[in-house]
Amino acid sequence: MSPTIFNPYRYAEVSQTYSTDFTSHGDWSPNTTYLNIVNNRLEFDLTVSGTDEFMNIDLSSMDVSNEAWLLRYECYWSKMTLNGTDATNKLCVGCYSTATPANQNPSGDALRYTDSPEQTLVQNVLASIENSAETKVEGSDDPFSDASTGTTYYIEIKRVSADSLEQRVYTNSDYSTGKVGTTMIVATSSSVNNTQFLTVNLYAGTITGGGGQTGFINSMSFYNGVTVPP
Repeated sequence: MSPTIFNPYRYAEVSQTYSTDFTSHGDWSPNTTYLNIVNNRLEFDLTVSGTDEFMNIDLSSMDVSNEAWLLRYECYWSKMTLNGTDATNKLCVGCYSTATPANQNPSGDALRYTDSPEQTLVQNVLASIENSAETKVEGSDDPFSDASTGTTYYIEIKRVSADSLEQRVYTNSDYSTGKVGTTMIVATSSSVNNTQFLTVNLYAGTITGGGGQTGFINSMSFYNGVTVPP
């Protein structure tokens, strides 16, 4: 399936959808060392200290809503190993205002979910970032822990209003059954806007003792202007 951007309502800008299974991926860039689209999926390797990489697609043709959108994707971890030290090692997925994110918190704005295997647990973080300042909620080993390998998860992140971002995880592709962990909700703001770059971002401090994570992302869909699929 090739990636598509379409408007199902020709005369009313009610909703727009982007979807890809990464069989065709010329719209995602750049090619990096630890993020690669191969085998019809976006594979990640966060096992090397000092990693700071990203891949993304510009959805500005949609005029991404500042009040309502829904992101869904499959994620599979082949490795999720606690780190030998309490350093930050982030796999981040979400919508950014900058095309070239760098550092733990990128410049500009972002709405994203992050998992980070640390010294004794996996820190799960849902965050709103405004001008590099992060507002977040955290779940320790919730929804994911170092026992989360070998299962395909279906992750849903949605902006339900100008002021609220939510995240849920399931083990079934219907995104309604097999719920894992708690619903994460973080406050955001109408000032967090122009987040048109759909992004997968790796950031690692120090990784020791064979720690870190590997896996892949697949079957990603973004629905603009709605909180349920049209």
